[in-house]
Amino acid sequence: MTTLYLCKIPELDKTYENVVDFNSTSTRRNFFLKRKVWEVEWNGKADSARTQLTVNLALDVIVTKADYLFFQGNDGKDYFYFIDSIEYNTPSSVIINVTLDVFTTYCLDFEIQHSFVERCHVDRWEDGIPSVQLVNEDLPVYQYVVKDSKEIAEMTGGIVYTSSTPLGKLSGGSSSGGGGSENLTSGKPSKFGFRFIKGYEGFTSKGLRLSGESFNTVGYGSTERYNPEAYNAHKPFPCSEQKASEIYKDRIVGEFGARIYEALQESFINDQVKQNEFDAMCSLAYNRGINGFLNDSTSPFQLIKKNPQNYSEIRRVWESYATTSSGQQLPGLVARRKAEANIYCNNEYEMRPISVIIEDPTDPGVGVYGGTLTDNNGNGFIPSDLPGVEV
Repeated sequence: MTTLYLCKIPELDKTYENVVDFNSTSTRRNFFLKRKVWEVEWNGKADSARTQLTVNLALDVIVTKADYLFFQGNDGKDYFYFIDSIEYNTPSSVIINVTLDVFTTYCLDFEIQHSFVERCHVDRWEDGIPSVQLVNEDLPVYQYVVKDSKEIAEMTGGIVYTSSTPLGKLSGGSSSGGGGSENLTSGKPSKFGFRFIKGYEGFTSKGLRLSGESFNTVGYGSTERYNPEAYNAHKPFPCSEQKASEIYKDRIVGEFGARIYEALQESFINDQVKQNEFDAMCSLAYNRGINGFLNDSTSPFQLIKKNPQNYSEIRRVWESYATTSSGQQLPGLVARRKAEANIYCNNEYEMRPISVIIEDPTDPGVGVYGGTLTDNNGNGFIPSDLPGVEV
């Protein structure tokens, strides 16, 4: 077991605008111990490669306090981490997403000698747009001298094109899910993708506690704890299926689809992704959480960024991404991951019946299975502005 020390240090963050230059390991440790707000025993691999820790603490105990943590590694060295976010796991445990504080962890392992910075660079991009931060260095431009030349081709009447997309490679066309990559800029899943997610989420017209949960859920997966604004938008209860679908659509586009498209842009692959592939990513992110999908080292998105058409490897990683933070492989998660992989790799959409959750007459406030949705041939409301053919 390893002791985790959770701290509150708002002065330190991942921009490294503020750092502390410690002169010894004891001084460094004492600095953080004085800012400790909690400590807890943790059973995990204690090293510099952690991105996520599952800790036995209730969410409300630390979420408003800790923004930093450190622990002594298995090698005896202290490792320091920024806390990126804290997510609910079970009533008595949380998942802490972290990033290594490289400077604080290794500041005593090197010594900065007298040096002269010859040249440095500013960020080349700002919010996905090339920045224009140029500084005139007042260096004279001298005469160009041609030392050698070689004719490689005749260009009579030719035109030279440059492109950020490999020439001769077109974006994916339409799919049974509908739409090509031109629809992705709005962050919208197709009608087929929208309907697929509904089948795995299920519908409830009022706030109810689902199996194994300590908080209420309404509509298509809007929880009172994690999505309070969307949850309250369903009121007054009971909420109609159309209203719940409209709220779900606003969430899937604004909270998930738009974020995924931004990440695709940042990786310069937004024009290589097809609508069905985008649909599958929206489903996984909606189920797993957008931060986990985009940032987890085991998420299939890490492979997608490198090559979105590496289907065999993406399928393998996608289907294995069905383990909870406690190491369990739940049958429902396994089935959903396989179905999502079929959408991504094969353009095959499973349209399972949409379960309707009702209040248990013997246990008020608790949700139980109450049959399947029958509205609109069992599909419920499908917004007409989503791309693709009708379901």
